[in-house]
Amino acid sequence: MNTEARKISFIQDYLKINDERILNAVEKFFYKTKSEVFEEKSFKPMSLEVFNNEIDKAIEDENNNKITDTETLKKRIQKWT
Repeated sequence: MNTEARKISFIQDYLKINDERILNAVEKFFYKTKSEVFEEKSFKPMSLEVFNNEIDKAIEDENNNKITDTETLKKRIQKWT
């Protein structure tokens, strides 16, 4: 079955649904999946130059003590609640 035939078959089945819970579930799944696929398609890998710049910045941050270790971060998070 090709894509067009599958879409038509799905729409015909969808139009037969009378249960509000099923309609809500199908809509929720559709829009969530559509959003995820759009995000994946809009993702573009960074260039090697940008990647190297990010590494250089991370090293610079570490050298300037702008890094928080995980234990300190965990302690800070505990105070949030």
